[in-house]
Amino acid sequence: MAEDSIQWGTKNYPVLLVDGERVPEAYVHRHDQLPHEHEDLDDYFPRAIACDELPEEQETVDDLEARGRERGRQTPKVSRYMSPITQKTLVKP
Repeated sequence: MAEDSIQWGTKNYPVLLVDGERVPEAYVHRHDQLPHEHEDLDDYFPRAIACDELPEEQETVDDLEARGRERGRQTPKVSRYMSPITQKTLVKP
């Protein structure tokens, strides 16, 4: 396998660097032809491969997060104020 290719599934594809990680890139193909119109579509484009499920991490809640969650659970307080134009009591959201 050449330095500028990567094995993906059962095929080799050109390499593309994304955030320092080597990932497969599609082969050069006709851009004026829609992908589903290619006769050998699987040879041009790599298919996604799902990884195994990662273990769930325990959620850690810091003081700021806990305070925000508590404030979110509280019933909002309604502020009332006098409108200077209509001289009526209004509710501030």
